[in-house]
Amino acid sequence: MNVQKNSLSYIFKATVYVTIALLVKPCMADYHRMDYDAVETSKKHDEDIEKKCNKERFQQNNQDYFSENTLRYSDYVYSNSIRTVLFNKNGTDFSMPVLELGSSEKLVLRFDDVERSLRNFSYTILHCNPSWEPSPLESFEYIEGFPMQEILDYKYSFNTQVSYVHYKVEFPNEQMTPKLSGNYLLIVYEDNDPEKLVLTRRFFVYEQKVGVDAKVSMASLIDDQKYRQEIDFSITAYNSYYLSNPFEDVKVVVRQNGRWDNAITGLKPSLVRGNTLVYEYEDGNIFDGGNEYRGIDLKNLKFVSGRMGRLVNTDTGWEAYLMPDER
Repeated sequence: MNVQKNSLSYIFKATVYVTIALLVKPCMADYHRMDYDAVETSKKHDEDIEKKCNKERFQQNNQDYFSENTLRYSDYVYSNSIRTVLFNKNGTDFSMPVLELGSSEKLVLRFDDVERSLRNFSYTILHCNPSWEPSPLESFEYIEGFPMQEILDYKYSFNTQVSYVHYKVEFPNEQMTPKLSGNYLLIVYEDNDPEKLVLTRRFFVYEQKVGVDAKVSMASLIDDQKYRQEIDFSITAYNSYYLSNPFEDVKVVVRQNGRWDNAITGLKPSLVRGNTLVYEYEDGNIFDGGNEYRGIDLKNLKFVSGRMGRLVNTDTGWEAYLMPDER
């Protein structure tokens, strides 16, 4: 549910994510119907990923984030040669990586590698719990198809100042499709080795079990009204869906402009009205309003345009100097 609020000095886009924390394992009959080769590949893949996850849990519990090879369950780039990672819905450049389960929607991952030579990249997905830790499910329980795939769509740069290889993958596809809703981590690694991490990106698969109604307004507290904004919302379960323990089973995440660094979590309903959960607070659901976005057009580097004061071509690339705004 996206909510936008514009004023003279503030811009705000809030996204409310609702997770129903009920984990149900699929019937084992699905396992027996799967192709034998796919199952064997899945077992080996699960063992490799589990070893990696166990190692990373130990490192993270000991606050060992010094190694670039430590798996983060977040958006992260592990290789210095990887640039301009984009992950969104197909056809919508600035959308969130969110899919409806069973729909025809596609996510597109794109990134550049300035190492120039072609590299062997593969990807997999990892099902996570609401706290962004690996769930206890095996890969064959949440993946339809094979648990890992190579990235075969690539293109060399042409007539650019910095040479690079552009990689692209559309997901889901015939080889790999998520079978369950929930939080997922897309993991890209090199040479079919999960230890050689390249990048990770979070994404979401959802089902239409509830509806979300939200509004953004001036903060309720007087001291916050000049620079903060408040988001109040309600969650209504559809008639066919019953929330037996909403205070424990419903996990809510509120993000501002797609950011994770200031995401609000752990909110509990302030009121339960029938099959509707109401989240209205004076504090705890507010964000700094920030300022409006500034636009800059870098498509053409032959001319100074828009807010640019000057362009400088250096040994490491182009530098654009912007004109300061007036208050």
